[in-house]
Amino acid sequence: MNVPDAEKEAFMEAAHLSDRNASQLVREFMRDFIEKQCYEAYVRAEVEKGLADVAAGRVVEHSEVCKKMEDKFSQWAAEEGSK
Repeated sequence: MNVPDAEKEAFMEAAHLSDRNASQLVREFMRDFIEKQCYEAYVRAEVEKGLADVAAGRVVEHSEVCKKMEDKFSQWAAEEGSK
């Protein structure tokens, strides 16, 4: 990696001030970057699946979802009341 000397020196000093060495910080930054990229790819793929479902008509009306949730909440409340 090509890093300008001034940036490298500033980074080394900042690493020293944080009681860590530069290698530790670079590994951490790399892991964080990779994790972020994987998460963003996962989210993009899930959005694409959702859009494909909408395009194919595989949707549930909002009112139907609300009714199912109300029924589920009522069921849970009844189960709690019987304990």
